[in-house]
Amino acid sequence: MIAVLWPPFLLLLLVIVQVTILDLFSVGGITLELTIIVVIYAGFHLDVLRGGLVALLLGFFLDCLVSTTFGIYIFVYQVVFAFSLVASGRVYGEKRSLVVIFTACCVLLEGVLLLLYYHFFLDINLFGTIARIIVPQAIAVGLLGPFCFRLMHRLRIFIDAEDTRSPGRL
Repeated sequence: MIAVLWPPFLLLLLVIVQVTILDLFSVGGITLELTIIVVIYAGFHLDVLRGGLVALLLGFFLDCLVSTTFGIYIFVYQVVFAFSLVASGRVYGEKRSLVVIFTACCVLLEGVLLLLYYHFFLDINLFGTIARIIVPQAIAVGLLGPFCFRLMHRLRIFIDAEDTRSPGRL
């Protein structure tokens, strides 16, 4: 029973750390979003049910803590998860350069979806923030992606007691 409660608790703790501690280190509005890296990892390495639940919980927790409209992060994280899930079947997900590029693209996708939502539903024009905030944030989070993937893989081995990576060269 306690093993079922650990993942949601750890995801909530991650969101709290991201919203409080990592925002202290933000430079000019550029923050490190570790939650989207977890959603991308779930798309690459978890099955549809578990990964979808991870994306749903992270979106829900972010909606509860920082969103102006409930459900926007749930939607965005489900889109990123679906994009990652489709890409995981077509590419080798453990190559570092691919993880950097894919993570940066997903952060750009998240930023653009949020900007489109603000523009069409709340009539707020924030398109000037793309070059100033979203692109540098995508680069920073993209470069952090491989390190977080390795850390989450080790945590998953510790929790699940299995190694799902390919054995490598013989």
